[in-house]
Amino acid sequence: MPLVWGALWTSKRIQFYCDNQGVVEVINSRRSKVPRVMDLVRDLTLCTLRYNFYFQAVHVPGINNNIADSLSRFQMECFHQLAPHTKTKSQDEIQGAEKQEESIECPGTTFSRAGELDKVS
Repeated sequence: MPLVWGALWTSKRIQFYCDNQGVVEVINSRRSKVPRVMDLVRDLTLCTLRYNFYFQAVHVPGINNNIADSLSRFQMECFHQLAPHTKTKSQDEIQGAEKQEESIECPGTTFSRAGELDKVS
């Protein structure tokens, strides 16, 4: 990631959200006992020096990680409802007019057409 977006991250604070507590610990401590993982941590750290950005990771319990779950299940409608800033204009043009469904079912959530989020019990 930093090699691709590093120049765009210059002078920024980057926050990763992850549902794996071990990965969060490695990212935040910048240490690992696994040599290959440490190689990756070193590369990431060198990118922070090269592009002058700061990063940290925040743990998101898997039960609350609906955005990642929708992506891993290729539920793009649900993903774009959960993360509307990811939908580009070109995607709107490709898909045509918005669907006229009453709601979109996402794991643990329901969205009305107005985009209001309601937790499902």
